[in-house]
Amino acid sequence: MAAYDCYLRAIHSMWLWTSGGMAHAVDHLQRGLELAGDNALLHGALAYVFYQHVNIGVEPIDEYRRRARDSAESAFALDPEAPLAHLAMGLLVAWEHPRQGIRSLQRVLRTDPTNVEALLWVAMVTGPAWRPEVGQTYAARMRSLDPLHPMMGLVDGYLLVFAGRFQEAEQAVRRRLESARDALHLWVLAMAVAQTGRFEEAALLYEEAYGPAEQHV
Repeated sequence: MAAYDCYLRAIHSMWLWTSGGMAHAVDHLQRGLELAGDNALLHGALAYVFYQHVNIGVEPIDEYRRRARDSAESAFALDPEAPLAHLAMGLLVAWEHPRQGIRSLQRVLRTDPTNVEALLWVAMVTGPAWRPEVGQTYAARMRSLDPLHPMMGLVDGYLLVFAGRFQEAEQAVRRRLESARDALHLWVLAMAVAQTGRFEEAALLYEEAYGPAEQHV
């Protein structure tokens, strides 16, 4: 139970979407492994957290990619169907090779159709890769299982942007930002605002999320 508590704390810290939150997530999972020994869930969660370092741009990115793969392999050695490990491996390739990534994500859903994390990322990848309404189908399933998931507003706003429904996207993301302001929600809000022609406001939102533009040149 103590090790599982470490897992829950890690996922909570991960969704803060900060480098500090990611570091705390790793610490929690390593503590869980000290308590429980080798464990597929904890190794898979480490793979997922290391991928999220890559996702938010924590350097060195190549090292975090390697750590994600190594942790996934540790999970697979204990459970070939380890869901978070397959999730991480799929996400490592999904944005460059959507079909390959989605196959890994859907493998998780074949084993566990109620896996909210897999539904989240299948929705995010299929929306821009094919049709937003396909992603919205997965998002609806996610909402039915976990309407309070911290990334629900992100998914809704992201898919609405790709559907061309920019004002609805803005409303969806702003509702989430009333309770927490994290970089990814601000990024999607900046996308929606820019599409309505409010470029200065979009630039300010992007700077709030990631810092001044010159830091990214």
